Amino acid sequence: MDYASNIKTADKKRKQRYDFFMEILHLRDQGMTFRQIGEKYNRSSSLIGMYYYRAEKIRNIENNSGDITLDTKIDNLYGRGVIDVRTTNCLKNHGFKSLRDVIESKITIEELLKIPNFGKVGAKGLEMFFMEKFHYQIPREEKIFKQQIFNVCPHCGSKLRLSQQEN
Repeated sequence: MDYASNIKTADKKRKQRYDFFMEILHLRDQGMTFRQIGEKYNRSSSLIGMYYYRAEKIRNIENNSGDITLDTKIDNLYGRGVIDVRTTNCLKNHGFKSLRDVIESKITIEELLKIPNFGKVGAKGLEMFFMEKFHYQIPREEKIFKQQIFNVCPHCGSKLRLSQQEN
């Protein structure tokens, strides 16, 4: 089996799983219990319940993902599956109310990382979200960026020796 056929097989299985989840949603909307659905597909009711909640989350993301604008409140992002709860809470606690507030503040990645509990994963996720949705690149502090990537002194621009890097 070559790489292309592996991809096709994985896509086919993903599509089958998606269709199965949507079928569970449909049957549940018709009034069937988890036990009845489990008996129909020879699965336990707890597994069907887990599949149902996954399918419900997928449906919510599909229904709500298209209407995100700069005026979308930070509180609403986690429920839509856009960013994780920690990132949402950090942005709210820092005083941001909407996505527009984040962009207009011109906050840098380094400043985001200084917010308590805001980590690299959250910063990367937020950066990717802004790039994909609004084509906006969150700025970086040039001196720190150069120092981290190229081992350059932030003051004079000269290359650092190994002994200077350790200090």
